[in-house]
Amino acid sequence: DLEGYSHTQAVYRLVIERLGAAKKFSASWCVVEDMRNRGVEFSPSIFVTIMKSYAAAGLVERAIETLDRMAGYGFRPTLEIYACLLNLTLYAHRHQESRRLYRRMLDESLSPDKRIYDTIVCGLCQTGDSEAALKFFHRMKTEGHVPDLRTYSILVKRFCMIGRVVEARNLLSEMERDGLTPSVFIYNLLINAFCKEHRMADAAS
Repeated sequence: DLEGYSHTQAVYRLVIERLGAAKKFSASWCVVEDMRNRGVEFSPSIFVTIMKSYAAAGLVERAIETLDRMAGYGFRPTLEIYACLLNLTLYAHRHQESRRLYRRMLDESLSPDKRIYDTIVCGLCQTGDSEAALKFFHRMKTEGHVPDLRTYSILVKRFCMIGRVVEARNLLSEMERDGLTPSVFIYNLLINAFCKEHRMADAAS
């Protein structure tokens, strides 16, 4: 080591990312241990990096186990951690694990925020569970959270894909009531969906 020089969390995170990409997970944890031994301040985002590395290698269970290993370093799971794990499990089609994580989050008195709901709605849409996505979308709005443009776009795309064009158009109206400006992408989705159903008047409107 250079005298008087200490690595920052950003440097350590980069090392952990590289080790994770090489599937050297034990070495990744050795780096975390080194950070603790050197008194380097770090945040839960370090564990997010490890979780993503596990998931990229198809080791979703190991990513989830990181929740418990965090406690050994004095960290409790945060909404950031749960958003990461919900995203990873949903995109891996591990819905049972997603449900368990969601219940565990609630049991730990962590209330879902906008980021959590956006993650769940988008993840469910991407994996084809339209009804569950819509259920969480409505729950999100009931609790006072406004979905972002990306979430609306993914919902509209999903409902257009499965032929539920009227519901997709209703989402467009709801988006405008929420003060969001629909993108050209969303309009094109709706126009193409109505044209496929030979509803030219609706497409033109």
